[in-house]
Formats: sequence, structure tokens, C-alpha cells
Amino acid sequence: MFALSSHKLYAPKGCGVLAMPENKEFRLFRFGGSQENSIFPGTENTPSIAAFAMATEHLSASFENEIRQLKVLTLEGLKILSSLPFEINVESPAIRAPGVLCISIPEVEDMESFLDHIYENGICVSRFSACSDDIKGPSVILTQMGRDKRRAEKSIRISTGFFSRREDYYILSKAITSYFSKTRVSGK
Repeated sequence: MFALSSHKLYAPKGCGVLAMPENKEFRLFRFGGSQENSIFPGTENTPSIAAFAMATEHLSASFENEIRQLKVLTLEGLKILSSLPFEINVESPAIRAPGVLCISIPEVEDMESFLDHIYENGICVSRFSACSDDIKGPSVILTQMGRDKRRAEKSIRISTGFFSRREDYYILSKAITSYFSKTRVSGK
């Protein structure tokens, strides 16, 4: 079985698909109408379902090109970030999902103020995946990969997609540089 959220394919949020083998039995936890073959009752979000189907068709036609584009963009972004005058550790393995990069910046003292500063400069990055936004402390995944706690605490996750551009990495590097300039001036 696997689930896929529509927004991962550039369709509206709030729609998804659950794929499961025919011989797999699914235990109901909600009861009501006969929607979704009586598996999940409620009004179906027809516009989002149609948009999800269209996004799937569009992406399947350009999937290999997007994968190539994301791999090149991620490598270019890594070069841009590696040129900063701060220690940048690549935490992502060499074989990773295209467009996803995890780095740590040991010099960052306060991750929350760092992330706020990055966001104020027009870039959205995260510490963890979006579904784990309330977690504090080190990345469990990185510590399980053998990274020390300090590196795992100073990590950020950078995700790019079809609409991301090389310039976004320049904006991010400028924001990181200005964060350190600001914190050194203020002594924080």
C-alpha cells in the first residue's frame, strides 16, 4: 500500500490517493455513505480529484525531464551553498530524492531565529518534513544515520520543485550570510 498527496504533484492540497493490492483487506474506521466504494464516507472533492488527475497526466509526460532538472538544480545549489564562508555539512546521502537536500550549519546557535530570518528573506526551508513541525531538538533520522547530536540539531531541509530556480539558492545563501552578519553585530 502507499498513499500520495496531490500537492506533491502540484495539484491542490486536500486530495490524495490510497493504492492497495486487490487482495489487501482494509478495516473501516468511519462508517456512513457509499462514497469511495464504502471505504470512506463523505462528500468527494470532485474539483480537486479532477485537478489531481490532470496533474498526474501532465507530470507523467514530463517526469524524466523534471527528475533531471531537479538533480542539476540540487547540485548547483550545493555548489552555491558550499561557497559560503561558513561550515556547511551535507547530510543527505549521495543517492537521494531529486530536489531534496539536507545540510547542517554548525555555526547557527538558535535554529528558530535562523529559520525566522530565512523566512523573512523570502525562502521557506524546514527542519524536518512538514508532517513533523512540532518536533524540537536533533533530527532523529540524522542521528539514526550516525550524525552527532550537534550536527543533527543544526540541520535544515531544502526542497525544490518544478518552479524552483537556481536564483533561489542565491537568495538562500544571501539570507544565510545576512543572518550571520546580523547575529555577529548584535552579539546574539
